Amino acid sequence: MPLIDPAGEEDFIFRHIAAHRAAIDHYDRCVTIESEAEDKVSASEYAFIQHNTSNAYDKMICHAKGIILCKPTTRRGLIHQARYLAAQFSEHVGWDEGACENIYLPDKIDDRPWVAAFLKSLVAGLRKMAGELDSPMKGDSNERRCPIPGRHTGAGGPH
Repeated sequence: MPLIDPAGEEDFIFRHIAAHRAAIDHYDRCVTIESEAEDKVSASEYAFIQHNTSNAYDKMICHAKGIILCKPTTRRGLIHQARYLAAQFSEHVGWDEGACENIYLPDKIDDRPWVAAFLKSLVAGLRKMAGELDSPMKGDSNERRCPIPGRHTGAGGPH
């Protein structure tokens, strides 16, 4: 069941954002506990704490991928998705110095930078909301009609 945002629109992206926020809080608590336990607990207890931190990190990244790959069904959801991801960078220490990393988001999804996966999802979401479904042309499912008469676009660009 999707969550309902304050304006009353249903969209799964709000569930993904809420889950990611909770996972970040849990991961941060695990990191704090691990840091405080260093040199204060037995080696086996510390290994258990490290394992918990690793599990919390994996869960957080899983929820982050849900946000990145989700195709919101409402404009409000799409706006919240983009703002939430942008906020992850504005809150990151070192962003102003050119560090494009964030510990709360994955580096890559399917061997591509996560930003590329998000942009692909964003385009699909915008098309869906706008009602623009590309219809394939005869003979090539990758080709689409170009708005310029006599030209087509496809995998190789306009031709």
